[in-house]
Amino acid sequence: MALTLIDRHLLRTREHYHLREGDRCYYLREYTSGRGYQHSETNQLISNFKIAVGPDNEHRRHYKQRAIVQVAAELSRCINEAQLAQVTWVPIPPSKVKSDRLYDDRLLRTLKRVNGAQVAPLLEQRASTDPAHQSSDSRPTPEQLIANYKLIPPASPPQRIVIFDDVVTTGAHFRAASTVLAEAFPNARIEGIFIARRIMP
Repeated sequence: MALTLIDRHLLRTREHYHLREGDRCYYLREYTSGRGYQHSETNQLISNFKIAVGPDNEHRRHYKQRAIVQVAAELSRCINEAQLAQVTWVPIPPSKVKSDRLYDDRLLRTLKRVNGAQVAPLLEQRASTDPAHQSSDSRPTPEQLIANYKLIPPASPPQRIVIFDDVVTTGAHFRAASTVLAEAFPNARIEGIFIARRIMP
């Protein structure tokens, strides 16, 4: 398995309409929207990865953990340690704040399993929101996300940033995170890596 660039051809389809030409965004897999976890191995993986935190899903926690381990292993195989040494990995903030009982740090936990990755959660949400994948009729805009993001200043300015998220749909989260980080670190090179990109059946 290798990382694939979201190239000009894909951008012109407007599937990820908040992404722009010039954005360097890569994905590992393709997730088919609206087809359920039984449709493909990737749909199963993403479904397990996104299992909600909380007592109602305690019996499914091992499926989530197994998905986290698998994604970390796939990332590790795609990226060598020399590349990792030059990159600051920034996970997209969870939809819930840390004090929320439903706070889900699956992206951070995944990156911490990638050997050699320098992980820096530079962004946090100011207030909890509904998960975007559970509100497809009213997905947040980049502007709404930016207003809810808070920058956590690092000890030193990063030179190359990779924003990490699970599924790229409209690209709003990448657009918001890259905007905030570009304003804070104008000299940094910013890219995106996703476990999967959404495709329509």
